[in-house]
Amino acid sequence: MFTLIGCSQSLKGIKKDESVELQPEVGYLLIGLDTTLDLHTINITGTNRFKFTKEDLRAGTNFILIDIPAGNYKISEIKFNRYSRLELVEGYWDFQVAPKKINYIGTLQVEGSSWFGWLNHVNVLLNNESTQAFKFIHENFPNLLNAYRITFGGPGEDHFFEYLQSTEQQLGGL
Repeated sequence: MFTLIGCSQSLKGIKKDESVELQPEVGYLLIGLDTTLDLHTINITGTNRFKFTKEDLRAGTNFILIDIPAGNYKISEIKFNRYSRLELVEGYWDFQVAPKKINYIGTLQVEGSSWFGWLNHVNVLLNNESTQAFKFIHENFPNLLNAYRITFGGPGEDHFFEYLQSTEQQLGGL
């Protein structure tokens, strides 16, 4: 039992636009990734522990969408390879996943360079790019967007999605 508590569950991003009825305590997590490096893992701690693996963490720009239990979480560690990792301090990396919603938490930007597997430098930021997140969901997961509201769950406040949804109601659709 103790080994199960300490382990992180590996997650794989959702690739198909299938509107599946979520359990009452589950929400969707949407995170952007913009990186110049192939990453090894991103560890998430909080209500549950899980990690993104290198299958979803290749260099380039993309979004990762997963369904997880609602609750409070934080990005706690980024592993660049077997030898290099970055532990992140609390606060700036905290986020929330509300049940029965698509929760965009920001775009993780990782810029760095390596030489024969050793990191020379790395800069890591979590930026709010709500417009790009909405465009991604709207183009790639329209059925999911019709079934669930999108909200910002990252650090700070952002009312962009509420504004979009009120405008959509006034205009009769986007």
